Amino acid sequence: IDHIEGRSDDILDFDGIKIFPDFFRYAILLSSDDILNFQIIQSANNQLIIRLKIKENSNFDFVSKTVKKQIDQLFTSRDIAHYQLIFEPLVHDDFYNKFRRVRKV
Repeated sequence: IDHIEGRSDDILDFDGIKIFPDFFRYAILLSSDDILNFQIIQSANNQLIIRLKIKENSNFDFVSKTVKKQIDQLFTSRDIAHYQLIFEPLVHDDFYNKFRRVRKV
């Protein structure tokens, strides 16, 4: 076995400060009951794309702001000051690959 996918490969790194995916999962799940599903992608060193699938009658901007508050608290607790959060609706239509909630690209 070369490596176990979903373990160290998906630890997010912000200028040398490593954060396990579970911290992001908990931050998102604690932020709103309106979230049905989500995905976090670290696309650049200090950039996260956060994709949210929310309940039909929920306000995307409001839910995004509550998630942002939780993520901001997480980064503050780790002394991470420079980062960018990009929020997008989650559209998951790739049924042939395992859906990974947190990943680096």
